[in-house]
Amino acid sequence: MTLTFTGDALRAKPAAEWERVFGSLKIPAVRTQTTKEWLFSEHSRASGLVMEVNDATHGPMLQASLKRFGKGRQTSPCLLKLL
Repeated sequence: MTLTFTGDALRAKPAAEWERVFGSLKIPAVRTQTTKEWLFSEHSRASGLVMEVNDATHGPMLQASLKRFGKGRQTSPCLLKLL
């Protein structure tokens, strides 16, 4: 199957809807999110990739979590240096 899209066709639906359409067709695709969108996304929170911390200066805030990259998990060499 060949799919051809123009910019106008893609703009006709919200990005989240295109994710569902492509996913139902088993076509790998994801929308680009801002940092804020990603921090508050259901997936990043449910997967443990984001955690809430209580910063001494800024109070409660969200940040990317390194706990997913701990011992026994597949970890990139650059992250291992941080751990």
